[in-house]
Amino acid sequence: MTRRLVAALAFCGVLCFGLAGGPDRWAQLRRGMSAADTAATLGAPLVRTTGHGFELWIYNSHAEVVFYKGPVMAWTEPVPDPVSDAKPLEQDLPIGPSIRLPPHPAAKRVRPPQAEDIDTRSTHFRRTSRG
Repeated sequence: MTRRLVAALAFCGVLCFGLAGGPDRWAQLRRGMSAADTAATLGAPLVRTTGHGFELWIYNSHAEVVFYKGPVMAWTEPVPDPVSDAKPLEQDLPIGPSIRLPPHPAAKRVRPPQAEDIDTRSTHFRRTSRG
């Protein structure tokens, strides 16, 4: 039984470092690398998110890679967490169907200004009171 436990823990350690790229792979990461080179070095991330020119790749064991307008800008290397590593990935990162939330009741639709709303007789083009 002890041998099976040791073998299972060793397998989990190899798997977790494989998902996070392993420590030797993180040493190969360089600032300015492309996304393709980063994926070839570390493997596919668990999560990718983008916004305002940034792209964040999240790996297992709290590892992250930050891209800004293309190349790698910064990263954090994996920090093994025995509690998280002991759970199956399905429990650690809930993956399921996406849910679309209903609009907020206070939100109202705003109609963009139309040509008839603009008074062209003024040099400042002020809005008329029809609206």
